[in-house]
Amino acid sequence: MSFSFNKPCDCRSESWPAIGRDCPVSCRDALRGASRPGVEALLAGTRGEPGRPWLCPRFGSLTPPGGPLRQILVGHSDRVEAVAFLPAGRRALSGSRDATLRLWDLETGETLQTLEGHTSWVMAVAVLADGRRALSGSGDQTLRLWDLETGARLAEFTADAAISCGALARDDLIVAGSADGRIHILEIREP
Repeated sequence: MSFSFNKPCDCRSESWPAIGRDCPVSCRDALRGASRPGVEALLAGTRGEPGRPWLCPRFGSLTPPGGPLRQILVGHSDRVEAVAFLPAGRRALSGSRDATLRLWDLETGETLQTLEGHTSWVMAVAVLADGRRALSGSGDQTLRLWDLETGARLAEFTADAAISCGALARDDLIVAGSADGRIHILEIREP
């Protein structure tokens, strides 16, 4: 018996796509009386073990009915890999496998700016404290500094492998990790 944890749980399905720790409580409850081979072992794994931490969902999803989900932002054409808030908390920046970044207005759900130029997926994003500039790391081996108001690329660093993560220590110091196991420390210098 094989299981895929990439699909939503549907207890009515004969294929039982997700059972166990990732299965919502309602699905686990529906499975308790089942006699299918392997189901009991999977259910036992959802109960946890003494001395071992485990997570148990309170609800079948992150948002209970009538809960705090404000909206879903739609615009990228492929999986979103990274998201960061702008300092005021009213906007967010996302990076996607579609090789773009999108600046979002969180109150209206509209895309304010689409930043294009990467030739591979965007794996990391970070917003500078001024809220006007942002960084992106990509599978195209570049780390880019962007102007969020104009969408212009302000600077670029090219590594020997994909840039998979990044962080800001302050508005002029960047730390970025790449797929070859290296950590790059860079400074932003104004012209």
